[in-house]
Amino acid sequence: MQIEKSLAPVKPLLDTWGILDGDKISWYPEQHVDFTSLSTSEVNSWYSDTVTKTLESFSNFARVWEVSFGTDYSRENEAKPMLLKWETGTCHDDYVKRIIAEIQSYSEPIYFLEMKVDLFVYVRTSESPSRPIQGWVRHLGEFKIWGGPEVGQEPGIFFEIGATLFYPSYFRYGDNSELYSINSHLLANALHQWERRFGSLHREGG
Repeated sequence: MQIEKSLAPVKPLLDTWGILDGDKISWYPEQHVDFTSLSTSEVNSWYSDTVTKTLESFSNFARVWEVSFGTDYSRENEAKPMLLKWETGTCHDDYVKRIIAEIQSYSEPIYFLEMKVDLFVYVRTSESPSRPIQGWVRHLGEFKIWGGPEVGQEPGIFFEIGATLFYPSYFRYGDNSELYSINSHLLANALHQWERRFGSLHREGG
């Protein structure tokens, strides 16, 4: 099923769920890449490949809307931190292509990259307070990727969710079983696709 990615985010009712104050739930695959012998283009190709495979894995669940990345600024270089934001209503595919192009052409080896994403989930809204609708919801998840040519620096790829939407219940909000039952498989399917690309996933928090 092709999901429309140019739609504006919906504003959900935080009725039976809400934003996590403390630790987020996160998943990550183990990465074993030695960056010390890689050139700048090879390091940045690893980042572009990782971003591409990750976005493809989550294509029916997550939509990137802000990307930031940069290098090791303790070293002398002229590279500036990059911040790329998507404007609602514009072609999302073009935005993703721009992200990949900027990563590949960055003048220094990238050391970190973060992607903020909207999630395509079922929520209740003020227009539909009793019947959950599916739409893009902002400020629920993000990806964090790091790794560079420092000796001993292990690369990492994390997907984090900072809301209780995927809990059947939470002490502050009570019973969330309805939204949990229709959203949990969406998350599980996306994680399964990610796992197929990167290997077994570990979970922290939640």
